[in-house]
Amino acid sequence: MAQVRIGVIGAGLIGRTHIGVLRAGGPDYTLAGVADPSPQAKQEAEALGYACYATIEEMLDKAKPDGAIVAVPNQLHVSSGLACIARKIPIIVEKPISD
Repeated sequence: MAQVRIGVIGAGLIGRTHIGVLRAGGPDYTLAGVADPSPQAKQEAEALGYACYATIEEMLDKAKPDGAIVAVPNQLHVSSGLACIARKIPIIVEKPISD
């Protein structure tokens, strides 16, 4: 069985927690990429060896994850989720779903 490739949208406190779990790996899942525009997120990704994209759309279109975790500030949950839904990518959204 192939590993499920999961993208993480947002590399803040909660996003980094998800990134850590996915990087630790398992037989069933792996980190496909991260979407975060901050220079810190890009630096961390380069240091740890995973792909970081400046926009959600870029990560979804280039990394082509099988699923995504939305871990951005609450006001960005809806737009992030809709970007995934438009591409038929299943998501987990940190609560609340929207403001």
